[in-house]
Amino acid sequence: MLYAFLFFHCNLAFSSIEKAQRTWVIDHCYTPMLDLVEHYQIPIGVEATGWTLEVINELRPSWLQRLKALMESGRCEFIGSGYSQLIGPLVPASVNIANQKIGQAVYQKKLGYMPTTALINEQAYAPGLLPHYIKNGYASVIMEWDNPKAAHPEWPSALQYAPQRLQGEGDCEIDVIWNQFIFFRQLQRLSHNEIEYTDYKDSMIKHISHQHRVLCLYGSDAEIFNFRPGRFETEEPLQDDEWSRIGQCLKRLQSEIGLSFCLPKEALGLSVPGAGTRLRIETAPCPVLVKKHPKYNILRWAVSGKDDLAINSRCYALAKYLEGISATDEDWKELCYLWGSDFRTHITSKRWQAYEERLKNFEDRLGVSPAASAMVIPPANTKRHLSAERFLAVQTDKCQLKLNLRKGLAIESMTFPEISNKPLFGTLPHGYFDSVSLAADYFSGHTVMEIPGESRKTDLSPVDAQIFESENHVSAYSAISGFFCPMQKVISIARQAPEIDIVYSFQWPTLPACSLRLLNLTLFPENFDQNTLFYATHNGGNELEQHLLTEPVAHGSPVSFMVSASCALGLTEGVVYIGDKDKQLKISVDKAQAALVGMITHGTGGHSFTRLTLSYREFDDTARLLLQDRLHTVRVNISGSVFAHSR
Repeated sequence: MLYAFLFFHCNLAFSSIEKAQRTWVIDHCYTPMLDLVEHYQIPIGVEATGWTLEVINELRPSWLQRLKALMESGRCEFIGSGYSQLIGPLVPASVNIANQKIGQAVYQKKLGYMPTTALINEQAYAPGLLPHYIKNGYASVIMEWDNPKAAHPEWPSALQYAPQRLQGEGDCEIDVIWNQFIFFRQLQRLSHNEIEYTDYKDSMIKHISHQHRVLCLYGSDAEIFNFRPGRFETEEPLQDDEWSRIGQCLKRLQSEIGLSFCLPKEALGLSVPGAGTRLRIETAPCPVLVKKHPKYNILRWAVSGKDDLAINSRCYALAKYLEGISATDEDWKELCYLWGSDFRTHITSKRWQAYEERLKNFEDRLGVSPAASAMVIPPANTKRHLSAERFLAVQTDKCQLKLNLRKGLAIESMTFPEISNKPLFGTLPHGYFDSVSLAADYFSGHTVMEIPGESRKTDLSPVDAQIFESENHVSAYSAISGFFCPMQKVISIARQAPEIDIVYSFQWPTLPACSLRLLNLTLFPENFDQNTLFYATHNGGNELEQHLLTEPVAHGSPVSFMVSASCALGLTEGVVYIGDKDKQLKISVDKAQAALVGMITHGTGGHSFTRLTLSYREFDDTARLLLQDRLHTVRVNISGSVFAHSR
């Protein structure tokens, strides 16, 4: 027996839907969706954020009443997701907690019901998110199967045919119902007349077995049926009522191959062989999973889009403020709205302007300003070191730093004597690795910018440096020439602790769609135990998520010519650790100043090459040119310790 369920994602915040189109979408997309239940007797799940329900209640309250009646009759299931469709692995735990708590409150108010199944927003998953769902009454989550399977080629394919148990942060577990991209894309193509019914039927027959199985036939947007947002030139034209076509084809499947429809939550109670296997779906190469094709990785909401870095940084400043006061639910609700994913991708110009105004109004109401930036002015009469010297040594009792003046103050070596008498990171020279794939100099502390179709730009140019001292630090300053824009760099070592600060100041005339990566901290492989090497950070949860580096990792590798990277670390509490069983480095950033994300490279070509990079900007199909002149200062702190975190 083949069981199947469908659920539809309703999102009036969809990036390409203008405010004036919302009523039209409800009438032409959401209303015929409910007809599947009443006219075709097909049970469905309906998922929406609390915000979308509030808008529907304002524009079409009768639709909400109809949904409630279908739920009460047992023919329709409502699936939750939070107040806003925000990207959990990119926001701090406090915001994720508020999003789920407020979402459930809105569901109770508008539907008289608190759902027990949640759709993970944009299928952007990290294990630290699960406790937020569990604490807010969810007993199961819906997560895409295809990308976890790609990350775990050792999994038997039979796992996709039954609900399993997802293991998250600490000891928490929750049931997972699989959503399959391949299947829901086929139904989309069928509805758009891109494939014939017979082809669709044949694809379903392949999954029939003598054992019971359950599949999700559809788990995506409701707005793509009977509506075209006009975002892509390749969109299929509307030809007929696509919802009717879906209903008719599903009824034929039911009668011709014996397909049995159920609600998503009913899939949990079916007697399906192989259900309930405990799984961890994240890995070191893929710590944050996202839906669909590789281009839909976490970076599209983090450091791409129209101005993701800036608005994410401003949202972090607001979150930090709300965490420090007795904030109201209305304040948290507004921040959850402002952190919505759709403002960070293909947002229309009109909606972007409205978003900027609403963000500014909220900042003004709370008295929170975006982080200020300023160029560094070295004290007068400092000693100048010329690039002809090549190397510059700076030292305190706690730090021994060697800088390369011919390479833009790149870090040649950095030693924390009380942590290790050997340098922990710096520059690996050409020839260090006996592989042509690694035949280059690998610096630390530098900046690399790549614009599609142009030559690479770096700050690795000869510089003069000025040394100045304070009570707590010794600092090296330089103005960098030859980069894309006027730039300054200041590297400071502490007198009282094993700690170094790197400050980058950029005076952007414009900021193109590009890849811009900072820090590029390169470990000295021989000075770390390769068997216990790890990294750890937060991806939306309260606790660190740790991964051993026992396999190749390449977060910053391009997906294609048009997508500059494949994965990233959320760094949602502003820290990432990298180290071994004896020692670790803690890299800290102020997310309210610059909401950077992290990337790990490890084991390239089978070699012990390990690097941590911080991404300032990446390019993909959402990236846009920024025209405004802007000064931006970014500070990165690196400290050493002998304590290593463990899971």
